[in-house]
Amino acid sequence: MTTPICIPTIHRQNAALTLSSFTMREGLGPVCIVTREEERQFWLKQRDVDEVIVPQRSGIAFARQAVIDWAIDAGHEKVLMLDDDLYFYTRYKEGSTDLRKSLPGEISNALLVLSSALDTYAHVTMGPRQFQQAKPNPAYENVRANNVHGYRPQVLREHGIRFADMECMEDYHVTLSLMECGFPNYGYWGVVWNQKQSGGAGGCSTYRDAAMQERSAKRLEALHPKTVKAVIKRSETGRGAMGTRWDVSVRWKDALVKR
Repeated sequence: MTTPICIPTIHRQNAALTLSSFTMREGLGPVCIVTREEERQFWLKQRDVDEVIVPQRSGIAFARQAVIDWAIDAGHEKVLMLDDDLYFYTRYKEGSTDLRKSLPGEISNALLVLSSALDTYAHVTMGPRQFQQAKPNPAYENVRANNVHGYRPQVLREHGIRFADMECMEDYHVTLSLMECGFPNYGYWGVVWNQKQSGGAGGCSTYRDAAMQERSAKRLEALHPKTVKAVIKRSETGRGAMGTRWDVSVRWKDALVKR
């Protein structure tokens, strides 16, 4: 059975980088866009899109939950979930941290690596370009998962793990919950992702605000008190000034509970 590639997106019809990054390979597909009802027809007309999933509620947590529910109902044992604004880099050779822009086939092969890893792991991810020099090996366990995710959906359902239990930071909640149930994750660094602009137009920026960020950080700490601490961080704003925001500090290596 093939592994679906699901891409949540809102208001980025002309800026969805991820969809144009890879070519299809045997074992991958269908390609599903997860979006609002008003964007359904636009995406159905795109030649690279096989299906459109419309969540019953807005927000990335409900979009991700809709993917899991859809995958189970459709009989898919695995699913890959990618953010819509990604581009990718490939290491020149194994053991090197020097990068070049990925070719479409290399990205597809990396997605197949993640799909194959789901035969062994309940959840997988791809490493980010940021700080990739600290991870020279092609694969690691028990790592932070952002932007590129893979799951065995039935495992989430069997353990009552739901993205929809959070407003945002839902991916951290699911990763930590799976680790706390004894499921290590697999991270692949042979190809790494980068993001055009965190918080750019469209996507989560259409609804996420400082209050939601604060609520989510504190809720994540309450749900995972042994490994998560809600903190106020200073960060550069879009105008070059320094601002503050609520975030979390997570001890990923301490999250796995031995089964």
